[in-house]
Amino acid sequence: MTLHAILNVSDFQAAAHRIDFLWDALPGSPEEEELQLLVALAETWAHQASPAPAGPVAALPGAERPSPVPEDLDPDLFLLELGRRILGHSA
Repeated sequence: MTLHAILNVSDFQAAAHRIDFLWDALPGSPEEEELQLLVALAETWAHQASPAPAGPVAALPGAERPSPVPEDLDPDLFLLELGRRILGHSA
């Protein structure tokens, strides 16, 4: 297992693909450990790459917030889906 920091969208996409590949890793296996580490790295990058709105006006629906993450990789939805999978909840 070789892990490195997630520094950009490309790294985030690669981590997301690897997380999907490892999703059914056996508990206690090296693959599960890699999965947990990748999820933590992806979560950290997603929150740093997509900061909270800068004030009450920016928080209004429809207000744009800058993010280097493409729409199909919205970090909030990505993390929500990961949480649902981890907790075993359906969408």
